[in-house]
Amino acid sequence: MIKHESGVEVIPSNSQLFTLERNLCNVDFRERILSQYVDTIRDRYQYIIIDCMPQMGTPMINVMMCADSIIVPTQAELLSTQGLAELLRHYQVIRRNSNHRLRIEGILITMDSPNTIVSAQVRHLIEQGFAGAVPIFKTHIPRSIKVAEAVLYHKTICEFMPNNPAALAYEKFADELLENEGKEVQAVG
Repeated sequence: MIKHESGVEVIPSNSQLFTLERNLCNVDFRERILSQYVDTIRDRYQYIIIDCMPQMGTPMINVMMCADSIIVPTQAELLSTQGLAELLRHYQVIRRNSNHRLRIEGILITMDSPNTIVSAQVRHLIEQGFAGAVPIFKTHIPRSIKVAEAVLYHKTICEFMPNNPAALAYEKFADELLENEGKEVQAVG
């Protein structure tokens, strides 16, 4: 575990994650392995954020089985949106049969190039296909080469270039997410 000076604790992935699905194929209740671990640390944190690869499989099912909610990032590209329907089908099955508390916080459009035809079409497809069924965040994260450069320096874009449009958009997204959480708490309470 790596503890950042900001107080955030990170457990980074490593190359063994690629063999996880193969190693778990004969394990009983393999879909609940992550839940068992998260249950042992849940009380220590206000938020536990799990970043996972976008394809459906044992790792993604493990995340959906232990999560309270999920954020669905999708690049503003046609191929990225095609996987949304499959992910939503799996989400509905898991919510209905196993993890009844699981909810989708929303779809987050990333790598958006607002002045391109492709990005405009993708935004339109998502709004037409999922509006009403799944929340869609108002904030979109713009495409920026500086995000990739930040990774080279082992920094977030917010640390590397705090005034970069992508950094500002991520901060705006965090505000939107927390604002939505506040509304949900008020509605429940």
